[in-house]
Amino acid sequence: MGNLTSVTETDGRTTRYTYDGMNRISKMEYPHGWVEDYQYDSVGHLLNVTDTDPSNNDMKQQKHAYTYDDCGNMTYEYMRGNGIGEATVENTYTYDALHRVTSAHENYGNKTRTYQYDSLGNLTYETELGNKSIDYKFNNLNQITKKSEDRWNTQSDFTYDRRGNLIQETYTKNSKISVTGEYTYDETNKMVLGVNELGESSAYLYNSLGALVENTWIIKKNAYGYHDVSALTNMVAGEVVV
Repeated sequence: MGNLTSVTETDGRTTRYTYDGMNRISKMEYPHGWVEDYQYDSVGHLLNVTDTDPSNNDMKQQKHAYTYDDCGNMTYEYMRGNGIGEATVENTYTYDALHRVTSAHENYGNKTRTYQYDSLGNLTYETELGNKSIDYKFNNLNQITKKSEDRWNTQSDFTYDRRGNLIQETYTKNSKISVTGEYTYDETNKMVLGVNELGESSAYLYNSLGALVENTWIIKKNAYGYHDVSALTNMVAGEVVV
């Protein structure tokens, strides 16, 4: 079936892969002796991942576990920590009638997030621990125009041209506004220039078929000063990376 069955490193270490009758991975055998086994339900959802530690009398241990509702939405997941700083995490999820997640609870830190959507399915509002919220606004083309996070007192704004191309991004923190991106497009809506908050830019050149043929990254712009129409008094040179 063309499934990858083994990978051998230059030092001779080999990882082996086994598949079930549906071409789903069912076992991974690592060079240091660890073995991972994968179990699926009748419709192909991953249910369990167990691993066997060769130094622990080959005892199988639960590594990951997942539960789903009748519509196939994941309602529970378990991810075992590594015991050396990575905590074990259990998450539970609830959904609305359109199968959109409406809440997510994480046992580690006792965190719960809730989500709200508009009639078109756009995520418009989410809350997290401490009733901190993130608010999203969209235009009539379902493009995001604003993202506000009260936890950090920040706001991101997105501006589009009449053809729907993103032309500017701004970021506001504590009432201080900065432009984080500006973009220019050709008549076929292909980006020809992008400028970041540092003034660094990327220029794009296309051929007659619309394929990108050149990308020039301009780290800094050149600036020239004159004391009259002909006498150059100073020049600030930039750097161009092609």
